[in-house]
Amino acid sequence: MISACIQRFGRLDYLVNNAGITHQLAMDDFDGATEEIWNKLWDVNVKGTFYCIKAAVPHLKKGVASAIVNVGSIAGITGLGSSVPYAVTKSAIHGLTKSLAYSLAPDIRINSIAPGAVDTRWWEGNEEKMKALAGNIQLKRISTPEDIAETICYTLLQKSLTGQIITVDNGQTM
Repeated sequence: MISACIQRFGRLDYLVNNAGITHQLAMDDFDGATEEIWNKLWDVNVKGTFYCIKAAVPHLKKGVASAIVNVGSIAGITGLGSSVPYAVTKSAIHGLTKSLAYSLAPDIRINSIAPGAVDTRWWEGNEEKMKALAGNIQLKRISTPEDIAETICYTLLQKSLTGQIITVDNGQTM
């Protein structure tokens, strides 16, 4: 992916790590949190993020004002989410962001955003649950993908930010 970008554009200015998976599992279902589920979520959510960063860093260091945004989740802050393995891997993304802020400075800024509920295909079949949740959030709305994209763009361009976890949740975690 990084090589294709370099071939096409000749350089790399930013990296956004937005790939992630989950596994719906009750938070108290310890037997359901199998090694297979843990490994799958850890491999994609944490190791995948790290290896994308590792591949991008040599190219980002050549630029000016290079930046990385990792997409975590409020699950990584609150501990609540679609499953314990999901919440833990998103927490690891926030920790990775903080650690790499030390490693990459001053050449590359790195931050993480922690979205709350976002109106995406993950809610398919649960639209009523999403609407009910919106009624309990301070701003009475669920974020749109555009809300998250705007925050990512702002975070990439804001030269004073590094090592930060930025919550985008309409007041959900207040």
